[in-house]
Amino acid sequence: MARAENKETVGPAARMAAAVAKKMRLKKGLTQDQLGTQMGFTGAAISAMERLIHP
Repeated sequence: MARAENKETVGPAARMAAAVAKKMRLKKGLTQDQLGTQMGFTGAAISAMERLIHP
């Protein structure tokens, strides 16, 4: 689980990229685990990317 102290301030470009990635994942009907498997990551890693935190 990601810890609060691992949250970093990110810029608007990173926020936009995370939002677009999540929107595309949902449009395809994939869970975070499914997308992670397809990309070689865990669902937790996809979750962290979408929420802009380091696991």
